[in-house]
Amino acid sequence: MERSASRIGGGLLFALALYVVASAAFSLWQGRGQEFSAPGLAVTIAAIPIMWWLARRKLAIAAQLGSGALGWSRPSL
Repeated sequence: MERSASRIGGGLLFALALYVVASAAFSLWQGRGQEFSAPGLAVTIAAIPIMWWLARRKLAIAAQLGSGALGWSRPSL
């Protein structure tokens, strides 16, 4: 499950980064300034709830496994 969540999150971040780089390169090549981007907004809007859901699932799985590495844990003294 962790691998699947990591791949989904990584894929979304990679898609967003790829879009930003491609859009910036194209604008630079065209000699244009920064403009509003509907596809960029759509990717961002899609990524926010998916990343939130993945984070909640990760914490739930960490709690089930008792894993401090996957979730938040207090340091022991």
